[in-house]
Amino acid sequence: MCSYEPWQMKMAWQIALQARGCPPDSVLREGKADPRLQAHRDRCPFCSEHGTVEAGDRTVETGLFEGTALAREMARRVEIDHHGEPLPGSICRISGALAGWGPRERYYNPPLVLVLDHPRDMPGAARVAQVYDDPCLAGPGDVPLDHGLFAESWNTYALRAEDLECAFGFVNETKLREVLDAEASDGPGPKQGTILEAFRRLEVEVAAFFALQALGDLMDRREFGPLEEIAARFPHGESLKKALAEGEPHIRWPKDTTDPRAMLTHAQVAEDRLPMAAAGQEEWITANMVVLDGETLRLEAVFCEIRHYSMQGNALVVGGKVPPSPAGRAEITASWVKEGLPPRDCDQSFLDEESGFFRLLFRDMTEAEFKSGRLLVLVAGLAK
Repeated sequence: MCSYEPWQMKMAWQIALQARGCPPDSVLREGKADPRLQAHRDRCPFCSEHGTVEAGDRTVETGLFEGTALAREMARRVEIDHHGEPLPGSICRISGALAGWGPRERYYNPPLVLVLDHPRDMPGAARVAQVYDDPCLAGPGDVPLDHGLFAESWNTYALRAEDLECAFGFVNETKLREVLDAEASDGPGPKQGTILEAFRRLEVEVAAFFALQALGDLMDRREFGPLEEIAARFPHGESLKKALAEGEPHIRWPKDTTDPRAMLTHAQVAEDRLPMAAAGQEEWITANMVVLDGETLRLEAVFCEIRHYSMQGNALVVGGKVPPSPAGRAEITASWVKEGLPPRDCDQSFLDEESGFFRLLFRDMTEAEFKSGRLLVLVAGLAK
C-alpha cells in the first residue's frame, strides 16, 4: 500500500466515484428528460452541479467523466486493433456498448481490464482482472503495471471476447504470472470502514454490472469438462463401478462416498503394469488416470512426479508432472488425505494438456503439514 495522506485518499476516492459511476457529457446533455439521469443528479453531488461555464464568446458544457485521470489515460493511449480473441496479457477496455444505467442510480462506465486467460470449457470467453489507474487506491493483492495502472487480482471475472474493444497495451509473461499468483494467494483484504474497503466494494459492483451482461451467453457456450461429462454419464457409484468392472476388475473403491469424482480420485488401481520409477532425487507417487472415449471408460494407474513446493501467502502450491493424457481434453484434480482427518480437495488446479505439467493449490496449508499426509491425484480425459 502507498503512504499517501488521508486527504489524497479522499480525493482519489471522489475521482473513482465519478469515473466509475457518473455519466459522460453526451448522456448529461442529451438525457435531460431521462428519469434515471434525474435520479442520479438528485443523489450525486458532482452531477447535480453540472451546468454551463462561460468561456469568452463560447458556452462550454462542463464534463465530469472526461476529466478524470482514468478517462485521460484511456484517451492518451494508442489503440491497437486486434483480430480474434485478445491475447493473455492484453490490457483492453470493455466495449462502450455495455455502458449504461445500473444499481444505485449509477451510470457504469467501461473499465480497463487485463486479460488473464481463455477458459478451455467456455469458447469465446476471456477471463479478466479489472484495472484502475490511481496507485493511491492500491492495496494488498493489487499488482502494479506500467503508467500508474494496477491490476486487481481479487476482482476477476469472465467476459465474451467480443466485449473487449481494443488493446491499450500489454504486460509480459512474468507480470501476468504475478497477477495470476496474487489471484491464487487469496491474501487479507483491507480494514473495514476504510476508504480502501469502500473503493473495493465499488470495483466489485462495477465488475458485477459488466460480468452479468455476459453471463447468460457464456453459460450457453460452456462445454462440459471431462470430470463433469463422466459424472453426467455415470451419476451413481454403481453405474461407475459397472462401467469399469470389465477393464479393471480389481479396483478397490472407497466405501464412504458415491460421488464419481471422489470415487475415481480415491480408487486404488492395480499397479502391476507400471514401469519402475526412475532413480534419483525426485518424489514419485501414483495417480489415477481416467479416460472417457465415447461410451467406453478406462481407469489406470500412472506415475506422478512431484517437482516442487512453494508458498503463496497462506496457500501451498504443489507442482509436478504426469504423463500427457491420450485424450484430446484433460484436467487434473487432487485430494489430500491423512488418517483421522476428512479429505481436503485442492482449491485450484492447472494442467498443461500437452506436457503434463501441473499445479495444485491448497489454501491454509504448509509444506510440513502437507507432507504429514498423502496426495491423491486424478487426471481425467475426454477423447475428441
